[in-house]
Amino acid sequence: MGKNHLFLIQRQLFMSYSIRTFLLLLGTVLSCPILAQSILSRQSLAIYDSATTSFIRTDSAWYYYSAGRSGSIILPAPAQSPDFNNLNDELLRSDSTYYQNIYNTYPHAKSKNSYDIANKLTSTEVQLYLDAINTWQKSSLTSYTYTGGNKTEELYQVWFVTTGWFDVSRKSFTYDGRNNLLTAFEEHKSGSSWAPFQKRDYTYDTTNRITSCITQDADTLGVLLNSRYELYYYNTDTNLTNKVDMLWTDSSGVGVWRFYDRFCYEYNIAHQAIADTFYLADNAGGWIKQYFENNSFDGAGNKTVTVRKSWSPSIFTFVNDRRYTWTYNTDDQCTAAYSETWVQATNIWFYKTSESAGHIDYLHRYYYGPLPAGVTAASIDRSIALSAYPSPASDLVTIKATLAAASQCTVSLYDMQGRLLQYYTEPHTKTIFKTISVSNLPTGIYQIRVATDREQKQTSLFVTH
Repeated sequence: MGKNHLFLIQRQLFMSYSIRTFLLLLGTVLSCPILAQSILSRQSLAIYDSATTSFIRTDSAWYYYSAGRSGSIILPAPAQSPDFNNLNDELLRSDSTYYQNIYNTYPHAKSKNSYDIANKLTSTEVQLYLDAINTWQKSSLTSYTYTGGNKTEELYQVWFVTTGWFDVSRKSFTYDGRNNLLTAFEEHKSGSSWAPFQKRDYTYDTTNRITSCITQDADTLGVLLNSRYELYYYNTDTNLTNKVDMLWTDSSGVGVWRFYDRFCYEYNIAHQAIADTFYLADNAGGWIKQYFENNSFDGAGNKTVTVRKSWSPSIFTFVNDRRYTWTYNTDDQCTAAYSETWVQATNIWFYKTSESAGHIDYLHRYYYGPLPAGVTAASIDRSIALSAYPSPASDLVTIKATLAAASQCTVSLYDMQGRLLQYYTEPHTKTIFKTISVSNLPTGIYQIRVATDREQKQTSLFVTH
């Protein structure tokens, strides 16, 4: 109940479009270091209208920042921004961050993030707007607990008007001496007690790179049974080259792991993932090609174009399928992201407007406002090589960084509002491998920052559940 409830809330923020498109478009937003001259204030979602041959807005959102921590963002009047509507709703004001959906057709939703004195996220409350009674109502609450800087507990609750907050699920996390996540254990409320739901166990090599993850799911009696086995492989340059997934098959009481799918990655000299190929396993132990993606980057390291080609067994080659494009401002902040579909009949890229094709092409626009008072732009040194994978991610993320010279540094995770969510101190080194958990973070875009006393660099990460 909890996961479905949260999923419905997330769909109300950006409604009814292909999840893969959502991941690709949003997962690479701000994909290179942000110079932090401005901060995200609004975004919109539009669909192509063939009748008017133009994009029509279908959704929009505002970001609000509290004065207590980060100063205030003064947004331009909605009348000056035709992409947006304004309900003139009275917003709650406290030492928190707000994300408010303001599209008129669907129920409005907003989330309120609260932080402790160290700027660690302590809770996220989602509220839905009830048009019938013209008021906001609580919907869900996720609370986080930390020990020694690591997030160790998460509690998810939903709101009932008659009884208040109701526990739905909880997660607990353990770590090794290097702050690598070892186990993630999820339970769901069953009556007055908690019942096991899922458990994940992780292993790492001596450089903190994840090497495997075993997932166990509970049966109807609450017994944890093997479900999925993920293996990670790296080349001599420490880039992730293969991720192999296996599923547990239990036949006549004899259980074995069987290959399910595989991702293969290729890199350029700058360690940028320029291509990836996805395969599904067949019953004979072989691999069947599914699609191939080729990525292009600008001189600043921003991903600008991804072309996906699907495998055609009839002609035994990859053929054009989807194209994703990103544009940026002078601060390397993403200003637009859109997708196109290959039209075989005319051999051109165009915008798909019907769900009958399995997806719809969308245009995302991002708008930025001035930094809060007292916040200055960070100095960014592009000499640091930084990557985070996989992205999109739902569980673990491996951070890889190479410094210009050996130095003590910090690894930090921020949300789009600049709030510090996780923070780690790394010893005197030149190469960093760090695996962190994002399973307890809400779906969205986040920033990973590696900093020394002289330089820092950021990269983006998209989390989805």
